[in-house]
Amino acid sequence: MAVVLLRLRRREAPLVASRDAALFGDFAAYAFSAWQPTVREALARILPRRLVVDVERAAGVSLACPPSDIPFTA
Repeated sequence: MAVVLLRLRRREAPLVASRDAALFGDFAAYAFSAWQPTVREALARILPRRLVVDVERAAGVSLACPPSDIPFTA
């Protein structure tokens, strides 16, 4: 049996501007539920290849994995 404790805190300043929140939410939902083998492949269906590379670089993680393998940092 495993026990998990999760503590959530609201950030002082959001990472995404409020005017972009809905669009970012749609983008994240698509990337994590597109039924593709990797996040990179999911994004390649809706973004130009160069932009997918830019997203990967900005995120600082490889997107050549399923969504469940992407590390989340504080």
